[in-house]
Amino acid sequence: MDPITVIRYAFLFNSAAIIVAKYTPALSRRFIAYGVSAEPIPEGYKEKRPPPSDTPVSQFLDAAAETKTPHSWFTHFYYVCFACNLFWAWQIVTHGSVYQLLSSYITPAAAAGVSENGRKEVVGQTIHQVVLTWLCFMIQASRRIYECLYIQKPGASKMWVGHYAIGIWFYLTMSIAIWIEGTAAINKFNFTPMNLYNLVGPPSLKSLFGIILFLLGSGIQHDTHVYLATLKKYTLPTGPFFDSLLCPHYAAECLIYLALSLLSAPRGVGMPVNGTVLAGLVFVVVNLGCSSLSTREWYIQKFGRHSVEHRYNMIPWLF
Repeated sequence: MDPITVIRYAFLFNSAAIIVAKYTPALSRRFIAYGVSAEPIPEGYKEKRPPPSDTPVSQFLDAAAETKTPHSWFTHFYYVCFACNLFWAWQIVTHGSVYQLLSSYITPAAAAGVSENGRKEVVGQTIHQVVLTWLCFMIQASRRIYECLYIQKPGASKMWVGHYAIGIWFYLTMSIAIWIEGTAAINKFNFTPMNLYNLVGPPSLKSLFGIILFLLGSGIQHDTHVYLATLKKYTLPTGPFFDSLLCPHYAAECLIYLALSLLSAPRGVGMPVNGTVLAGLVFVVVNLGCSSLSTREWYIQKFGRHSVEHRYNMIPWLF
């Protein structure tokens, strides 16, 4: 399999694994919840506790679930994203050995920039799309680092080490997914100082729409993170965005990756989105969707069912 197929299958396989874990009670209560939904309900509120574990399998799962990392390590995801973006930019510009090794596994037709039937047509990202998508992903990583360091409140909560590993894996993989379908254009481009101005070109209507979505999602997510940072612990969020959604910051995250899939959509083959980035979006939707379900359950236990009535989890009018 070429790297494009491997990355797509990896996103989809992990999405399916998360769904299975979410709807397997023994796994869900141990491994799915994180953040506020993983924190214990404070005194004065009822909490449904699982029965004591008394089988070898249950004891093994309990032990595995106790392997946790500080939730503050969430910042590491964006450090990794930022560092990987810089690394791949250097590899692409210099046509470095790691880039050449990875691109050598791309199918010859795609690498040559022709379709499967041999007709000469662009089947991948243009060099302009590679640059624009990389720049937006870099902005996303930089903003999230800033928010983690200077906006979000430090806490003593923890997350299961599996969440930490999956988060690192996701950003390592997505830093490749955003440009992997552009190897044909990258291989043809001569990265010389005199030619760098050709990296930026006039955006298409689809790119303009993608930029608008990216800015909208980034703005909503930033505003909700600022708002959440002002709340006292164990307070029900209300106000803009939260009146209709339990997790508007999750919705914004999905909007950001939808924008990236539009910005990086291959030209010349009638593809509305980039299939590799779209597979990453599926993973984001599934992962955050399961987390939003856990958040709803936590709110119901703490504030009562009325607190979540008339609120969608994270996608307006749909979920």
